[in-house]
Amino acid sequence: MTAFDQRQRTFHQRIFAALVTAQDAGASVAESRQHVAERFGVTTERVREVEQEGIEKQWPPL
Repeated sequence: MTAFDQRQRTFHQRIFAALVTAQDAGASVAESRQHVAERFGVTTERVREVEQEGIEKQWPPL
């Protein structure tokens, strides 16, 4: 794995963790996606992709 790939995976895992944390705190799925997208400077579509990746790979905090 290249350094870029590792940084990207770490970034995705941070997005995923923030998404799960927001939902655990009571935010709806749509609200959490929007909040995380704004926080990390990505689109909500990208957040959805990362969400799916995190679920498939069972990233923490699942």
